[in-house]
Amino acid sequence: MELMQGSATVIATRTAAMAKAGAHPSAAHDREMKRMVDEKVDASAASLAGMAFSAAASCQSLWLGSLWGGRAPTAAQLQRATTRVLGAGLAPYQKTVRNNVKRLRK
Repeated sequence: MELMQGSATVIATRTAAMAKAGAHPSAAHDREMKRMVDEKVDASAASLAGMAFSAAASCQSLWLGSLWGGRAPTAAQLQRATTRVLGAGLAPYQKTVRNNVKRLRK
């Protein structure tokens, strides 16, 4: 919910700034637009890495558990692993949005 609300705030703030700048953006507007693109690239890379590491750790844990326990992972274990992977993927975006909300509200 925080990610959704924060994203709406950041998008509205940046859209208003772009509309205000019009066809003649200032250097500050140019920096903000470059920052916006750079943040998306950085968050995407961090998200992919976080999901990959989390998925690898979950697979290893589930595999070892089934090897030692002699049973396939339960639905609940698979659900928790999936939630961890998705959480690792969303965390970089949430951090970026949270920082932007704080910065743009000033």
